[in-house]
Amino acid sequence: MNNYYLQFIKNHLRDDILQEITVDKENYPLLLKELNILIQKVDFEEKVKNTSKTHMIRDRVLYKDRDNLCKARVWNEGYGGQCSQKASCNGFCKTHFKKGGINWWLGTIDGPRPERPINERDKIHVWLN
Repeated sequence: MNNYYLQFIKNHLRDDILQEITVDKENYPLLLKELNILIQKVDFEEKVKNTSKTHMIRDRVLYKDRDNLCKARVWNEGYGGQCSQKASCNGFCKTHFKKGGINWWLGTIDGPRPERPINERDKIHVWLN
């Protein structure tokens, strides 16, 4: 989202909230400060984007570099990221451990990303980021 529009929305959100509530003048500066902090934390970005009926791009920020999660890199429609499943077998989830573990076709999140990975059907993939 364009930065100008994002700031515009946040400013109007803050103004609308302040108009709806009544505060005494003594607590107004504290409320305004807390409200500004809260509004800056509001995330207007879409977390999941559908590319077709079966494929979705998921925001992997929540799963980035988490030690308790599987260390397999996932395709995520070309955007990559860390698997969101719990690590249970040598740092991998059960699925990625069975599919190759350390030899997983997309590599591990703690290693270098393969330049042009080739899946089990010999299809070459190209990263989008």
